[in-house]
Amino acid sequence: MKLRRRYQKLQYEYPYNEDLDEHLVTAMRRMAEKLAYLAKRRIDLIDEAQKTLQELDVLEAMQDPYVVLGFNRHISGPPNPARQSIIDMSILYLGCRIEGAAVHLLTLPRTEDWPRAWFINLSLDMRHLTYLLPSAVSQMSHSPPLPACFDLYSRGNWAEAAFQNELRRIPIAAFKMVDNVPKLVPEWTPESHNKYDGFSTPWWLDGGMDYQSTSDGLRSGGLTAVARAYFKNLWPTDRSPIAVARDSIREQNIAVQIERLKQLEITVERLTRQINHIFSRLIALADTIDISGII
Repeated sequence: MKLRRRYQKLQYEYPYNEDLDEHLVTAMRRMAEKLAYLAKRRIDLIDEAQKTLQELDVLEAMQDPYVVLGFNRHISGPPNPARQSIIDMSILYLGCRIEGAAVHLLTLPRTEDWPRAWFINLSLDMRHLTYLLPSAVSQMSHSPPLPACFDLYSRGNWAEAAFQNELRRIPIAAFKMVDNVPKLVPEWTPESHNKYDGFSTPWWLDGGMDYQSTSDGLRSGGLTAVARAYFKNLWPTDRSPIAVARDSIREQNIAVQIERLKQLEITVERLTRQINHIFSRLIALADTIDISGII
């Protein structure tokens, strides 16, 4: 380690003596090692603080990523919390409906017991959910909960047999979208011990050979009514519980990151004081003897 020297050459009263000054040199080497460790630790903490700041920026930007990207998010006006709430309610209902159908099919003992029109009917609900998602993402800047089989369906065009084989690979435990409902609407309770009861015209239970007309009615505006009935008119209309839960989690994460930054600042300041203290002592020791020949 190369120490800083004053511009004026020091006049050493005692030249370096290998036998007498060995303990001083050993102490200086240990101090230099400690100084190097503290300096590296300080640099690592500063890097960690920079990453924490970036994560904090991301969390704050999640409130409106369109602004961060420089886009005009609301061309026709500001967001409507009531409309956003209705969209969220409809998506959650439709997602739970799809999940209820998939769980029922997967619990049947044989695939031969599946309703004949299961793939057509399930695809109708899946496509309806697909149509609703762009409105949710553009209006609320977040993706609502989705059934476990939705990602599988959205991968491309499926033949019935191929989709059935892939659907059967999904464990039933992965279908837990309906478990979010009591968290979002605490007053809501299922119709019975079966948490998938209460859906309007459950085609997976009655065969649903004429489900096309029912699906058309849902897409033409009937979905909001059946969703309200499913949630027993307990879903808030002023602001979506999904948005409230999202904002609450985001604010908690922001608070955690801010507290982390405060702790990092305290630690970096403490390390800085230790570094300055050790460095000053190291310089003082170096000035007592002529060690120019050994460093």
